[in-house]
Amino acid sequence: LLANKDVEWPPKDEVETGKNVMIVEKRAFNSFRRNDSRYNNTLSADNLEDSAWKRGDFIAHFPASNKLSLMIQLLEEEGMAELLPKVEERFPFPLPAPGKSNGAGHCWCDQEDSLHCIPSYHIVGVGKAGTKTLTTYLEDHPEISGNYKIDPTNWLTDTATDKQIKTCKELAKDKLPGIIQKEDVEDSRIITTCSLEDYSVHYGRQVNEQGVTCQNGLNTQAALKPLFDELSIWDYTFDHIRGVQLPELLHRLQPEARIIVSVRNPADVVYSAYLASSHFLPENKDPEHFDLFIRNITQTWTSLQCTPSNYRKCLPIEQVKVGNWLARSMYSRHLEQWLRHFSCSHVHIFDSSNDIVDGELRRLSRFMGIPFANKTMNTTVLQASHDLVTNNFHLLSNTTTNTDADELSELLSESNVTKIYAGMKEETKEYLNAFYEPYQKEACDFLRKYPCVRAPMFQKFCSNLRRKGG
Repeated sequence: LLANKDVEWPPKDEVETGKNVMIVEKRAFNSFRRNDSRYNNTLSADNLEDSAWKRGDFIAHFPASNKLSLMIQLLEEEGMAELLPKVEERFPFPLPAPGKSNGAGHCWCDQEDSLHCIPSYHIVGVGKAGTKTLTTYLEDHPEISGNYKIDPTNWLTDTATDKQIKTCKELAKDKLPGIIQKEDVEDSRIITTCSLEDYSVHYGRQVNEQGVTCQNGLNTQAALKPLFDELSIWDYTFDHIRGVQLPELLHRLQPEARIIVSVRNPADVVYSAYLASSHFLPENKDPEHFDLFIRNITQTWTSLQCTPSNYRKCLPIEQVKVGNWLARSMYSRHLEQWLRHFSCSHVHIFDSSNDIVDGELRRLSRFMGIPFANKTMNTTVLQASHDLVTNNFHLLSNTTTNTDADELSELLSESNVTKIYAGMKEETKEYLNAFYEPYQKEACDFLRKYPCVRAPMFQKFCSNLRRKGG
């Protein structure tokens, strides 16, 4: 606007430019002032303080659901951070969460004696990196409280859409639980909670089912089954929510939280995201198309010097979605942020690309302090399914189904299987492996510093790099 000389700064007259932009004199919009003084509207203009614009007298407002995060970011960039409220005052939920930890998670009671709980364990990602194998094992484990949900927790990431905000207000008005569930989603575990209160009430009910209530007290010594959830937040690792980076925010909310990250060969993650995407017609998806498509996007990424933290601004807008597929598997950059706030003893890497699924499940069980449940699910089936996906061809399904080994051959005709695709070309995988090599080198440095990162996949990458002299 300034460059086009549509407005002057400081403004002399009230100017409306488009439906979302209005520039006014500070006197006309004094409620948006950032200093401590307040106007008395009964005073004459002569008695008001001078009309010169001063640092701290104005603030930009954004027509977006995450406007508070954008406003805080702008103030920080302009060197005006001292004007910001304390971190604890910026969010519609307490930091840290009230209550205390127990065997299930972090729990507290509200004024109406409703039990609220945050699970002990959070699966934070990575999308298309084997989270289904991970959650299937935990959901069937007799020592784990089931009925987990897949929740984007928009109240945590500050990413609620206008439609979601409107729906949440309508639910609150009708005194209904703030849980949004789309009718066209086959997996009933996929929900969107409106607030920390709605999210924690759901898991509080699971602890109620274990015999603990606010009436009988949370001081029970009874052994409680741990809770877990799947939070779709890995892709927001670098986002600053009202001035606080996401890993730090989760740590402030629940300092004792345990973080689980499922990883897989980055090339396989990108290919799975491509096959599951609705950007392309199913009949157009094949290894040749993927090869041409991914070479184009990676060349753009490299030429523009994009990174996992800036790709949304770096890439052309039409390539941002695909850029997300690339960024999520740059594990070293993401893990660096999480390990700044969570100790290594609170972070576990689940390697879904490990050829021995049974071994990975044993590692996971040790981390969670639960016995390995080799009788609750058929790991032979998991192993076979793993081989189908990573070696020969990709099998996309809508639901997780536990079957006997003898029934595995019938998977292709069952309703949960939606499409079978040929595996990516070997030369494509080699190309992607080379693209990701700098990030794998960074992960190798992490192995020496953080024992929790020593998952088989990273160790294998580092061994290959050493053989290559990298």
